[in-house]
This record gives sequence, structure tokens and C-alpha cells, in this order.
Amino acid sequence: DRDADLLAPISRSWKTPRFFVVEAPLLKAGRNEVLVRVSAVAEFGPGIGAVSVGSVTAAHARYEGYRFWRQDQFRFTLLIEATLGAFFLLLWFLRRSETAFGWYGVSQLLWFGYVANYIAIDVWPFKHHYDWALASAASLALFLGTFTMFVLRFCARRWPRFEKAMWSAIGLGVLLLFVLPMPFN
Repeated sequence: DRDADLLAPISRSWKTPRFFVVEAPLLKAGRNEVLVRVSAVAEFGPGIGAVSVGSVTAAHARYEGYRFWRQDQFRFTLLIEATLGAFFLLLWFLRRSETAFGWYGVSQLLWFGYVANYIAIDVWPFKHHYDWALASAASLALFLGTFTMFVLRFCARRWPRFEKAMWSAIGLGVLLLFVLPMPFN
């Protein structure tokens, strides 16, 4: 079976578990061999993961569990993150003095951008998988900064030197992500 989402260099359905049934007429008595081709860039850590062999019923139950934890759970959290992000940004627009609301809303939308990489099956809105990797890393770095700001503001704290150093480091890191050549580019 071929992965319909396979675009060089990796599959966009990399987080999706697979379920295959090998029909009895294809099996022979004794030892059988199944060859699987894994195609990806080494820096992305390609692999096949765990392989289960057993009855169709038991294997399908394991597959459903894997699918829930690797796909459905991420869809559910994306829905929650988008809702919370929009809700808290709306609260912040209504009460601009409550900066913690704004930081939390932005942090949730950035986390959405990071987690979306786990379930996206197309490179859109980007041209390449590398762009997804860079955007995901940048979203994570910016999320960490905005969530830190949320925690500080929620605790009614202002640490100007720390905040300036943090944003400088995050800004430099994100800039370097996009300007330095990556080993997989």
C-alpha cells in the first residue's frame, strides 16, 4: 500500500498509524517477510515505529487506540487552543489593561501553529516540508516567550531586563532559523 500523502522528502501523514491486513493466501507456512520502505531525510529522524502482529480484531483495537492518541487527540486540542486563543484575545480587546489575557490568547494561537504540524496532511500554506519544520520551530519559540509573558503578567510581575533578554534571544533564534542554511535544506 502506498502513502497518498508521500511528498519528498517525508510523508505529511507521518504521525498517522497504519493498519494493514495480510490476507491468508499471501502467507506461507513458517516464517514470512514483509518489506517496508521508509523514505525521509535523516535529520527528521525517520522510522517505522512499533509493528504489531496478531489477530485482526486485536490489531485493529490497537490501531484505533494509536489513532486516537496520535490524531484525534491533537484535533481536539487544536479546537480547544483556537477557542481559548480567540476568547482571551477578545477579552483583551475589551479590557486592554488586562495584558495577561492578550499574552495568553497569543500564546494559545502560537501553540496551535506548533501542534498543527502533527496532523497536517498537506504542505499548504507552505511550499515544502522544510517550511513546516521551520514554522513549527518558530511557533514553539514564540509560544514559549508569550506564555512566559502571560505567567509574569498573571502574577502581576514586570521584569524588564529579563523580558528584553528573553525576547532578544527568541528573536535572534527565530531569525537564525530562517537565514542560516539547515542541514536538510
